[in-house]
Amino acid sequence: MSHEVIEGKAVRILQELVRINTANEEAEEYQAAIYIQELLKDYPIQTEIVYSPEGRANLIASIKSDHPEKEQLVLLSHLDVVSPGDKEWTYPPFSGKEADGCIWGRGTLDTKQLTVMHLIALLEVSEKRAQLNRDIYLVSTADEENGSKEGMEFLAKERPELFEGAIVLSEGGGFTLSTDSEDYMLFASGEKGNTVVKLSASGDGGHAGSPPENQAIHHIATTLQHLLKQESKTEEYPILQAFEKAFIELLNEDKIDESHAFLPKLHEYMKYETCTIDEINVGEKISVIPYKGEVYIEFRTLPFISEEKFTKKLDELLSNQSIQWEIVHFQRGYESDIDHDIIQLFEKHSDTYGFSGKWVPFTALGKTDGRFISTLAKDIYGISPVTIPFADVLKRVHSVDERIETDAFLYGVHLMRKVVTDFSLNE
Repeated sequence: MSHEVIEGKAVRILQELVRINTANEEAEEYQAAIYIQELLKDYPIQTEIVYSPEGRANLIASIKSDHPEKEQLVLLSHLDVVSPGDKEWTYPPFSGKEADGCIWGRGTLDTKQLTVMHLIALLEVSEKRAQLNRDIYLVSTADEENGSKEGMEFLAKERPELFEGAIVLSEGGGFTLSTDSEDYMLFASGEKGNTVVKLSASGDGGHAGSPPENQAIHHIATTLQHLLKQESKTEEYPILQAFEKAFIELLNEDKIDESHAFLPKLHEYMKYETCTIDEINVGEKISVIPYKGEVYIEFRTLPFISEEKFTKKLDELLSNQSIQWEIVHFQRGYESDIDHDIIQLFEKHSDTYGFSGKWVPFTALGKTDGRFISTLAKDIYGISPVTIPFADVLKRVHSVDERIETDAFLYGVHLMRKVVTDFSLNE
């Protein structure tokens, strides 16, 4: 297909997907899944819709190699979007309107644009199936915006073979940053772990008018104070080292302009473990001192921290505290090879389609669907490449007037198509 045909097809598909209301609370991702399935029916691509226990639709499309010599490639995105909210949009949130150089609507940056980039790449590869050196899967999930229980969490358990040993391209990165001397494309090459710890304590109950000295709430408060005042420590890891090397001058500046203001915050996030109090349960009745209490704390651990290492750390921190503790949930983070062949292909071909700059890894902000396959996949990358400043993406995602510049979107379409083709076909 010519560039013009590819671009016209990509824009039309994105507009149609945006027009399908897949707000998470509507639970109607199946409409988008069926739309994509219909698009692919005339190509040598197998498709299936896998429904979760609650009936949420997860689309899997695949092209199988006759002689797979290399690990499979998984193109991962999600079909659900957050609610458009009550504020008035410049253009209706499910219109897919193309105006002012942009395509407008909920999902244009999170992540229907990525679904389309993957689709166009899959169509390109399907025309050259005889040269395919690996199996390729396009996976578009449900329920990501509500924690992925009916989406990727379900799918990883139901169909783990899709992800075992795979190279995965997902959301979370592919945004630009420019300085006076250099342009950069930031891609996510890792993600923090997520751990929930329950602290519980017992004491003497009684009437608030005559409070006992040995109170459960006092033990919990003392322990929380002890935890929160711990000095943050970090350990070097390849993603952090590469990030710091690229931005050492900006990170050392006392003053930083508004367009780069998020950079030190991102650096801080990458360096340190964080903990937040999620839930406190210390009695429900007025004027009654409870004899027991409990608190749930969420830790975001550095990508390489194992459960054994985290448990040892907690044991040392809490051994002298008058509480009991247990890990109720541990999800290890992950870090992927920052110099992988597929990353080199992205950087190599980027200039051809409109962006010349250095590709720099970072640790993804927040949680992505990659966390559910961190122990299955070989490498996971957050790359939905667009020529939009990272700071602007952060302002638009989940906000009113979500939109994507058409040129920025088409850059990603062409780059993804070229990289997937080169990565998956024998020369």
